[in-house]
Amino acid sequence: MVPQQVMYIPLTYKPTTNYRTISYIVLAFGIIAAIIASFLAEASGSYLLMDLSSLVCCGSFTAVLFLDAAYYKGKADWQMANGMPNTGSTASLVIESIFGVLCAIFFVLMLIGTFVPV
Repeated sequence: MVPQQVMYIPLTYKPTTNYRTISYIVLAFGIIAAIIASFLAEASGSYLLMDLSSLVCCGSFTAVLFLDAAYYKGKADWQMANGMPNTGSTASLVIESIFGVLCAIFFVLMLIGTFVPV
């Protein structure tokens, strides 16, 4: 009897739409836009522009959390389809979704506080 050869095939998750890469781009854009708006607000003395720079920063973090959660959802589905454990991806999905909802609530409250006069 001839022993069968076992070939190891490394499986890596490579989605067609990589939400993690998109989230890095959104985060970089949000931070750069917030810094530029902050400098412009200091130069002009505009409190509204300073508030908008905070909104842009908070909004980009909110978007990043949801994009990363979408990445983990796809990864968990891929792992399940390939018979791999997906508890880590599912836990990350749940944690990022919870933080995303909290950031979204904070973002809406900041938005209301910025544009509604007291």
